[in-house]
Amino acid sequence: MKKILIYILVPLILTAAVITGYKMLKKSEPDYIFLITLDTTRADFVKYSTGRDNGVTPHLARLAQEGVYFENAYALIPITLPSHASMLYSKSPHTLKIYNNGQPRNLPFPSLAQLLRSKGYYTGAVISLGVLKAEFGLSKGFEDYIENFRPYFWYKNAEEVNRDAFKLIKEKARKKSFFWIHYSDPHEPYYTPLLGGSFTVLLNDSQVFQSKSTEQPLVKLELEIKPGKNILTLKSEPPADAKARLIRIGFYTYQNFSITSEQNPGLMEVTTPKWRRVKVKNKVNCYTQKKESQVVLVNKSKKNLPIKVKFLYRMLERPKSRVRLYRQEVRYMDSRLGRLIDFLKENHIYEKSAFVIMGDHGEGLGEYNRHYGHIHYLHKIYTRVPLIILGPGIKQRGKQDTLVSTLNVAPTILDMANIKKPYFMDGQSVFKPIEPKKLLLETYSPEAYFDSFAIIDYPYQVLFFPGRTEDRIEYVNLVKDTWGTTNIKDFMEDKKIKAELLESVLKISRIITATKGKVGKINERHKEILESLGYL
Repeated sequence: MKKILIYILVPLILTAAVITGYKMLKKSEPDYIFLITLDTTRADFVKYSTGRDNGVTPHLARLAQEGVYFENAYALIPITLPSHASMLYSKSPHTLKIYNNGQPRNLPFPSLAQLLRSKGYYTGAVISLGVLKAEFGLSKGFEDYIENFRPYFWYKNAEEVNRDAFKLIKEKARKKSFFWIHYSDPHEPYYTPLLGGSFTVLLNDSQVFQSKSTEQPLVKLELEIKPGKNILTLKSEPPADAKARLIRIGFYTYQNFSITSEQNPGLMEVTTPKWRRVKVKNKVNCYTQKKESQVVLVNKSKKNLPIKVKFLYRMLERPKSRVRLYRQEVRYMDSRLGRLIDFLKENHIYEKSAFVIMGDHGEGLGEYNRHYGHIHYLHKIYTRVPLIILGPGIKQRGKQDTLVSTLNVAPTILDMANIKKPYFMDGQSVFKPIEPKKLLLETYSPEAYFDSFAIIDYPYQVLFFPGRTEDRIEYVNLVKDTWGTTNIKDFMEDKKIKAELLESVLKISRIITATKGKVGKINERHKEILESLGYL
């Protein structure tokens, strides 16, 4: 086995294995190149059969059959902003020094969009999560960068993404265009917009706010209360599926619930219900199983008193419902991706287009330590993602077992456009032979519980959790273990492999930690975006 070569200030580990006999015919460049990223999408929830038995991802399956799909594609980090940065710059998060969401970074390298634009491409993007807003740095090089979030929300569903994408494509598409379209429906909360239900806030029986109960609004209200007693009512109505017990609701939650009067705090008295309060880091979550809660506000003055109400609302389903709901979200996203493809065909764009479709990270659904979400861990369920590539001139079809990662995205797109890969990019186009290398995965505090690292030397993975007191090292067989979550206590395959993996991950973690530097402090606006999406 080859040892890993370690260099400070240059990439520690590159990715992928040699692709034998796999070439793209370069008779002509595609007129349009699409990068479609699927946020929080696990590879094992994407099915590639095109028969009637595929009721979850039939559109992704058809796209995969027209091109190639990679069974062993990995995100280098299970955090949205640094993972997308890795795609667009073909560099690892630790070399970009983008460790978390909410961390603005002005990178010294030209972006993928800038490189394409310099060769005459129009560049446009539509994003669907607040952590990818232009102020965080990934908009560099895009002529149009569409955010368009609703008030109280920092995410968009796939229907809203398509609305903005269709408009952008109709108005701006021309020969030589690059579009990045970002869907994020499988991200929490796990409810499709097709579900009903409502959440209403009333002040003295007058409605002051309403959204779907299946959504996750960051409620910020400026109100006035009359002299004397006032009642603020928080009323949830679950979707019909909950009544049929297909969705089991555990709690209604109000995170960081606050009512303040800046004019004169002493003139107001607030009495909240007997909510269960749980403090997590710097936030206080209030839980109740009651659909309706009433907060009593007493205005001790003789005139109306301005107040501010702020909290993050979420209807929290029981764990057993989450896998089903997550699958519904993947199905919904796939159906809207199908509508995008139909739109491109109707406008005679599809047949002249090349596509790179990739997930930015996976999602835990209770398989590992009963954990739901991502960010904290580096096992297969959190990092293995779908990757589909198709377009004019791609000769080979079907499944590829090559080990690839987010580092391969930008070089592959540049190859499609017949643009030479710049010196700073660490990955290779999947259309060129790639020297076999091991793969480094990483995740970082303060969003993650602690900095953690993993190395894939396929089919083995070693994971290192420095912040733990027990089970700091785990070994996984990625072929034998469906989810990649079972620690091989007695690693009997090859003691030399085990020793080399252990030595490598310990050495690399020390180097990265020593050169990491301080993560910039998150400002209040960025903190609000992260809190609204459940990251803080």
